[in-house]
Amino acid sequence: MDDKPINRNVLVNGPGTVGRNVVDALLIAKKERIFPIGNVFVYKHTFRKREVPSLRDIERGGGSFVVKDCKTAEQFVSHGVSPSFVSLESAIKECGIIIDCTDDGIPTNTRAECYNKFDDGTRHFGCQGSKQDRAFGDTIAIGINESVLNQTQWLQALNCNGHASSTVINALCFDQVGLNLQHGHLVIQGRDSELRKGKGSGDRVGGFTAKEHNDAQNGTHQAGSIARLYKSIGIDLSLSASATAAPSPYMHLTCARFELCRQVTREWVLGRLMSAPLITTTEYMSANENYAVLKDRAVRLNLPLSVVIVPLSTVWVAPGNMAIQLEYFTPQEHNVVLTSLAIVAWHLRDVRPDEYNYDSMVESAIQRFLVKQI
Repeated sequence: MDDKPINRNVLVNGPGTVGRNVVDALLIAKKERIFPIGNVFVYKHTFRKREVPSLRDIERGGGSFVVKDCKTAEQFVSHGVSPSFVSLESAIKECGIIIDCTDDGIPTNTRAECYNKFDDGTRHFGCQGSKQDRAFGDTIAIGINESVLNQTQWLQALNCNGHASSTVINALCFDQVGLNLQHGHLVIQGRDSELRKGKGSGDRVGGFTAKEHNDAQNGTHQAGSIARLYKSIGIDLSLSASATAAPSPYMHLTCARFELCRQVTREWVLGRLMSAPLITTTEYMSANENYAVLKDRAVRLNLPLSVVIVPLSTVWVAPGNMAIQLEYFTPQEHNVVLTSLAIVAWHLRDVRPDEYNYDSMVESAIQRFLVKQI
């Protein structure tokens, strides 16, 4: 990358549930000069008339569209949206960063069929967290293992529940001595549907539904991904998890118990939660209340984000001060946005290093987008 000019253009593949927030964050970061971003391109594979107002919003915000072929371009143009490119490959040639926000398994297939052709050492490729896309690249979670950015140009954001729990573990299970965890167990209650998707989407359930333990070592893929994440920075975690599905479209809920090596107090725990840069604290106890407040903030703050929301009243330190229990919510797409911004910041760190270095860009993005208290 040092021998060639740094390409500052970004391509987001798929402006859906996750991708739309990534696009909005990039456009805001460009407009407010948080990052020295060039053009922001958005690849839209299929034309859907109901999405036209959203596409026009992206155009008004400064984004440009890429479509798969001339026939699809005609559909976009007939509804007032003018694509800049008529193939994914033609757009990739003009971009230095590609963030794939398509559905599970598609990013890895697209890497094999398309992205690998452009792996010339000058580009960074990222995708959202999915157990089907572990082969896409090394797992990264902002605030945990950002050192991986210096090791590869192929990166996968940790899944949302994994990032939430990793962030809580990072705050509560380390002290001045080091790792303070004998064993942790998570019970992850996943939402069964998404507010943004239509009637036929998701695997909706009529009531709380048990899920099998599908990871021989850690119980669930979320716990396995967290263990592998910490392993990447030389830390062995003893962690297990169970999962259920809950009839809710709002946010996932995790109930966690951490058995410790050394004593802590509840006051210490609360202080760590409130001072951790990526943790949002709240006094609201329900998913719908926290979701509603985040949406209310959007009117004033424009794209408020949270990796994990901890109701402080749920924090309990067991008698003997050797175990912590608490509950927390996971807003699904937010962690991918912040991790995508970290990938972009790393790619752009040498554009104007006296003005934009990696740490300052990430810190500015966190201050701009992350909500610390609800």
